[in-house]
Amino acid sequence: ILVTPIIVYHFWWMEIILLYRLYFGTDETVGDGKEFDVYMSYARNTEEEEFVLNTLRSVLENEYGYKVFIYERDSLPGGLITDETLAYIWKSRRLVVVLSPNYLIRGTQALLELKAGTERMARTGQIRVILLEFIPVRKVSQVVELRRLKAVMATIKWEGERSRDQRSRL
Repeated sequence: ILVTPIIVYHFWWMEIILLYRLYFGTDETVGDGKEFDVYMSYARNTEEEEFVLNTLRSVLENEYGYKVFIYERDSLPGGLITDETLAYIWKSRRLVVVLSPNYLIRGTQALLELKAGTERMARTGQIRVILLEFIPVRKVSQVVELRRLKAVMATIKWEGERSRDQRSRL
């Protein structure tokens, strides 16, 4: 009799937590002044853009109802990239960092997003940074903020096609 609840919890722990929050949890969006649930930070290249726009955005917006901010899609034209990036990160509850080797090489805006998010998290605690390893990154030590985050936080690992199934645990 005791084994059944343990097995159920083991396989459906995320769904149980989300269901609990739906009925008994407090709404974190009330009174926090944030406009977006998630700010997506990723290397701006074809592979990562396809992953972020087609897979992550689709699941977060359509399946879970989150309001996702993607800079290229949602920012208004004409402003300074750095100022707008910082403003939109400050208007978000979470910063999802999609890690890949390209994130460190080409990612000037991506690195700005990472640095701004980690600084905001450390100083005020008003944003949560979530690391999602899309493609394994070996040279983490190149970026101080990333090295510190990986030392203290768990990293979600994307497992390719195995992770695409919405019932998977990434």
